[in-house]
Amino acid sequence: MAVANVTVAVAEVEADDAAASLPQTLANSWLRLNVGGQIITTSRTTLTMDGESVLARMFAPDTEERFEHARDESGAILIDRDPRYFLPLLNYLRTSTVIIDPGTAREGVYEEAVFFGVTSLATALHPSARADLTRKDIILRSAPSYKGVSIRGLDLSGLDLTDVDFSGVDARSACFDDAHLAPTFFRNAELGGCSFRTAKLEQASLAEAVANEVDFTGATIKRAYFLSASLQHALFDEADVSGCNFQKAILRGASFSGASLVECRLQRCDLRDIDFTTTTLTGSSFSCADIRGASFDWVTVAQTANVESSFHSLFDRARVTSDQLAAMPLSDEDKAGLNFLVVADNEQYRPVIPTDGQ
Repeated sequence: MAVANVTVAVAEVEADDAAASLPQTLANSWLRLNVGGQIITTSRTTLTMDGESVLARMFAPDTEERFEHARDESGAILIDRDPRYFLPLLNYLRTSTVIIDPGTAREGVYEEAVFFGVTSLATALHPSARADLTRKDIILRSAPSYKGVSIRGLDLSGLDLTDVDFSGVDARSACFDDAHLAPTFFRNAELGGCSFRTAKLEQASLAEAVANEVDFTGATIKRAYFLSASLQHALFDEADVSGCNFQKAILRGASFSGASLVECRLQRCDLRDIDFTTTTLTGSSFSCADIRGASFDWVTVAQTANVESSFHSLFDRARVTSDQLAAMPLSDEDKAGLNFLVVADNEQYRPVIPTDGQ
């Protein structure tokens, strides 16, 4: 009986110790900075987002002890920098989007990025990468066409850009959040790192655009055109992508969590490593696509197909691995009817060219 009492007592002490340590753990994950006299509260995760930066070395748990942080009377860590330029850098680390308020010198943010070694931001803000136009120029529609023009890093959020032709534009890291782009033309545009969160993109054309790591979270993109576009690691989470044409697009590693991908054309796309298990896929065609490493809720896909024959035709000649095919919770008859092309996991991606004019 005495042993049991001791065990209970030890367990209670351990529980009390764990509870006491929780506030300290939370405190360690949030930091108060005094940047040029302005108090800023941010997370350690944000400060260490760029693992190669000076900030990461200053605040990463495994390297922070090498730095002796000076503190003000309230305990905030002192950083002798201008908060006007430090805050855009901090926001970039949070969102990977360049957003600079009007009146804040772009050159100042660039120098801040160089000082703290945030290379991707410094590259985006380098004088050679400076936008040729301003937000005001875009609002005034100062040019009939923006082909070959740089609008890199511009904040165009919330604007009505209906029918604007951005074909061939360099818009890398630009922000189009909440913008009305239905329809707008981005054919052959450079859009890497752009943000289109909750934007309206119905019938927009992004054919042959380079749009890797673009954020379309929550956007409405019905009946848009992405033919032959590069959209690797793009985010379409919670977006309405119904009726879009993605034929021959490269979407490897993209995310469609909670998205509506209804009646879309995904023939001959590179869809490797995408998780479609929470995506609505009713009526979408994946024939001749490369779906190696992709995840589907196969039972739901089969149940929502209009008829058995349409279910089989949706994935006709899609590329899968033998392990992937074996793991599918489908009958042998269904697997045979789907007419997959079984290929090696390391085989180079190349679009399947149909012989029947599909």
